[in-house]
Amino acid sequence: MIMAEKAKPWYKRWWAITIFVLIGLIVIGVLLTDEEDQISQDALSDTGDFKVVYSPVKNQDNLEYERIFKEAYIFDGIAEGLNSELILPYNVIINLTECGEENAFYDPNTKQIVMCYELMDHFAKVFYDYSENDTDLGIAMLNSMFFVFYHEVGHMVVDIYDLPATGNPEDNADQVSTLILLGADIEGVNALLNGANWFFIKSEEGNIEESAFSDIHSPDKRRYYNILCWIYGSDPENAESLITEWGLPEDRALGCEEEYNRMSNSWNRLLSPYLK
Repeated sequence: MIMAEKAKPWYKRWWAITIFVLIGLIVIGVLLTDEEDQISQDALSDTGDFKVVYSPVKNQDNLEYERIFKEAYIFDGIAEGLNSELILPYNVIINLTECGEENAFYDPNTKQIVMCYELMDHFAKVFYDYSENDTDLGIAMLNSMFFVFYHEVGHMVVDIYDLPATGNPEDNADQVSTLILLGADIEGVNALLNGANWFFIKSEEGNIEESAFSDIHSPDKRRYYNILCWIYGSDPENAESLITEWGLPEDRALGCEEEYNRMSNSWNRLLSPYLK
C-alpha cells in the first residue's frame, strides 16, 4: 500500500512519538518464568550500569532522531529497566551515533551497544511503501529498532557473562530479542511482527546472493519464519493468524511450542544467575 501523505516526515509529527514510550520500558526480567529458577550469584559484583550516550551528530535528520529519543526518554527508559534487572560487573554504554552506514552492533572491546541513526533511515526506506501514513511508518521503524537493539543485548549478555551458548550466535541473539519482547505482551508481539516483516521485505528485494548463505546471519526469510514460529510457540491457542495471515507453514507450526519451550528454558537457565 502507498502512503496517502508523503510531504512531512513522520519524525516531525511529535504527537506520533508518544505512543512508543511504554514500549521503550521493556525489561529483560521477563525472561524468567518462575522465581524459584533464579540462582544466587554472590560472586558477581553489581558494580556497573547501562549508560546512554548521545554522540555528536552533524546530519539534520539525525538531530531529529536524537531529539525524539531524548524527549521521549526511549533509550534512557530502556537503560533504567535493564539496570533494575541485570547484574553488571562494569558499565555498558548504549551509544546513539552517526556511523556512516546502516548498522547496529555490540562491541566487546569497548562494551558498547552502538545504534546508528542511519539504521532508522534504512527502516524508513524499507517500510515506506508498506505504510498507509506517517504513524504506521513510525511504528514500523521504531518497533524494528527495538528488535535490533535487544538482538544486540543478546550478543552483550553472551560476552559479559561468558555464557556457554552454542549454535549460530546471530540466531541466539534473535532468540534473546524475541524472548524479551514477548514479555511485553501485545506491544512486544507487534514489535516482533514488524521486525519479522523487515526480514521478509528484505528477502523479497531480489535475487539471493551467494554471500547470503556464507554470512554468519541466517538468510532473512529463515529469520522471518523463526520469529513467527517462536511467537506461535509461546501461545499456540491465540496465534492462528500467524498461519492464516502471516504464512507460517502448518508443518513448522506443529513443532513451534516445543521449540519455544526449549529455547525459553535454555535462556532462563543461562541468565538466571545474573538477574537481580
